[in-house]
This record gives sequence, structure tokens and C-alpha cells, in this order.
Amino acid sequence: RRRKKAKIGGVRGSKELTRRHIVARPRAPRIIHDPKDPNLEQHIMSLHRGRYAFSKQGQKLRPFILTCDLRIDQFSKFVESYLKIASSMLAPVVIMDDTTTSGDEQRRYHDLIIKLKPHVIISQPKYTLEEMSAWDDRSVNGKHITDNRKPNYYRVQMIMTKDFPEWALEYSDGPIIFMEDDIEFSSQFGKAIKECSSFVQEGLADFITLYSSREYSLNKRLKSYKFLQPFNGYDYYGNLCVVFSRKVLESLKKNKHKVRDVCPNCWDVRWGRYMHDKGFKMYVTRTRYVKHLAGLSALEHFDKPGYQYNFQK
Repeated sequence: RRRKKAKIGGVRGSKELTRRHIVARPRAPRIIHDPKDPNLEQHIMSLHRGRYAFSKQGQKLRPFILTCDLRIDQFSKFVESYLKIASSMLAPVVIMDDTTTSGDEQRRYHDLIIKLKPHVIISQPKYTLEEMSAWDDRSVNGKHITDNRKPNYYRVQMIMTKDFPEWALEYSDGPIIFMEDDIEFSSQFGKAIKECSSFVQEGLADFITLYSSREYSLNKRLKSYKFLQPFNGYDYYGNLCVVFSRKVLESLKKNKHKVRDVCPNCWDVRWGRYMHDKGFKMYVTRTRYVKHLAGLSALEHFDKPGYQYNFQK
């Protein structure tokens, strides 16, 4: 079976998101000409020459933002909050899905993406039910499927377990920060993310979450710090805003089938248990620097309350 390819494109400096910004994604950069854009080759080559900015900017991390067009009002709040702290990070990689809207709503969604000034856009692969079942038969066809979980739920589980680690390694040059599009940032986020970056780059932490909806149990095998405390990966739930070291991403990519088989559940639970079993140093900030916005769950299709446990405004 041929592999579904995601789509990517750089959009920095653009005022409108068009098909010229999203080109078929092979394993290595390949130039695809668009007759409407004779400068596309130069544009994409420039994009890939700029991929090594991390080493020049020290502490700054590359954000990877998972977003879809099912909750544009929430996404608008996210973008407004993100722009206030964007200077503390590199230009983001946006992992988007714009397939459920059209017309004015889709243009509104695209306009919000443009405001983020992406380094790269990745269009989420539209895996079929057959492909999802072949990848993870236990979850898709097993007892864990429920009426409120649509195919998109399992598609995103597959994307994040199978594809995300590869993307994160390909479009960054160091540790990265992953975030979802229904959060609001603390005014202290910029300082916090620099601190997180230092801990990861110095090898004191492999994975850091800046959010939790509850208190995690302490992992007494690891050292506690004033800024961070270690936690048990089997408690982990919620990927709203997390920092990954390079070696964690490499392990997730290399062992993606093992990660999938950890449990027939959500990708965050799989990640948490896998990292714990592998002995990675998992930490949570003592103060939470993002909060979860109330509203529609794009994956589970029902309204969820907002969470701001121990949130620093």
C-alpha cells in the first residue's frame, strides 16, 4: 500500500495561504514547480537553508502546533495569546487540517495560520479507515471505539504516534516544543520556556510539560528542582504544551510500533508510559504556564471545560 504523504510549505512573509505554500512532502526536500509561482523553487530552497537557525539563536525552541478548523473561535484566542509570546521561540511548524470548512470560514482559518508566520506548514495526512486499521487494529476495531469518537480521532492518534516524531526531527535542529491550538499562555511563558530549554539542553530533563489538569505523583528516583519536579509517566495525560529533547524524539521515531503497542489508548498516554519505561527524565513545571480553553474537543466532539490548575497568569 502506498504511503499517504503529508504536505508542507513555507509561508513566511505571505499574506494569503494558497496551494503554492503546500507542496507534496517526500522524505527529503523536493522542489515542485507551480506554473502560477515561478519563484517557488527559490522560495523552498530558501526555506530549507533557514532550517539551522537554532544553533545561532541559542535557547530558542522550534514550536510544533497541532491545529484544525473545527473550532476556529478557540483557535483565534490561541493565536492572539501566542503572538504575545512568539518572540521567545523560533518560527513555528504548523500541523494543520483545513478539510472540514470552506468559503469564508476556511479563509478565516487560513488567515489565522498566516498570522503565526510559520516556518513550515504540514497538512495532516488523510489516512483511510483501512489504513488506520492496518496500523492499529486494536484501537480502531477493538472495544475502545466509542460512538463519540469519529474517524478523525483515530487518524490523529496515528499521525502523532507514527508521523510526528519524524516531522519534529526533520524540521528542527534541537529540542522542540509541541502545543495544541486550544491553550492560552501565561505572561511569564517566555521566561519559563527559556528555563525549560536550558534544562533540556544541559541534559537535566528529557521531557517537560508546562501544563497539567491535576497534580502528578512524584518520581522519587529523579532530582527535584525549584522550577521543576519529576513525575511518574504513568500519570501523564494531556499534551497541551510540552518540550521534547532530541533523544526522546529519536526514540519515539525508532520505536513507533512499540509506542503504538504500549496501550490501545491516546497518544499522550502512550508517550507517557513509553518514556517512563525507557527511563527518560520526565518533569512538570511547578507553576503551569498554559491553561486549557473551554470549548469543543476537536477529537472527541463534545464540549470540555477549561482547566487552569496552578496557572500563572
